[in-house]
Amino acid sequence: MLNLASQQFYHLDLNLILSILFHLYQEVHHGWCY
Repeated sequence: MLNLASQQFYHLDLNLILSILFHLYQEVHHGWCY
């Protein structure tokens, strides 16, 4: 049970990190375009 919860939290945290990196990439990409 605890292991499953930790895996879900890690998966959520990974998605959050990926979304943040994607937004940062978009910001940099738009900055380079302008």
